[in-house]
Amino acid sequence: ERSMTRDNNLLGKFDLMGIPPAPRGIPQINVTFDIDANGILNVNAVESTSGKQNKITISNDKGRLTKKEIEKMVSDAEKYKSVEPVTPVMTDIIGETPYSSW
Repeated sequence: ERSMTRDNNLLGKFDLMGIPPAPRGIPQINVTFDIDANGILNVNAVESTSGKQNKITISNDKGRLTKKEIEKMVSDAEKYKSVEPVTPVMTDIIGETPYSSW
C-alpha cells in the first residue's frame, strides 16, 4: 500500500450500498483483511449502524503480479520506507497533487 493511489495495484473493488444518510464522520465502517496460507485475500466491510456489509475474495489469478514482481515490490517498499511518508507533503508543497485533501 503506497500513499499515492497511482503507485498502487488494483486488486479488486466492491461497493458498500445502503448506508443510511448521516453527517460526515458518523457512519463507521469496519474493514477487515485476511490472507490465508494460499495467498488468497478476503476483504469484508460492515457499516456498524445499519449492519450493511459486502465482501470480496481475491486470488492470484492470471493477469496478476508474478511472484518475482511481488518480491521486487516488497524490496522496493523496504528500500523506500523512510522516504514514503514525505511524499504527500512534498507533493503539496510543489502543487502537483490532484487531490484536494489527504
